[in-house]
Amino acid sequence: LIILEEYIEAILDKLSKEEKSMRDLNNIILATLSEAEYQLLSNEGKIKQLILTPEVVTDPKKIQIK
Repeated sequence: LIILEEYIEAILDKLSKEEKSMRDLNNIILATLSEAEYQLLSNEGKIKQLILTPEVVTDPKKIQIK
């Protein structure tokens, strides 16, 4: 799992612009990791890298898979 710094910045931007709470932070991260978990289980043994990019914050299905 590779977490880009831009991914973290995108989360922080979303939280500050929309005045979100820590619960919202938790929900954003869980949505992202749930998609990562789904991809890992669906493609067991085939995935070498999952990359969390800024796009994943708004659409968890945009996780990059290699």
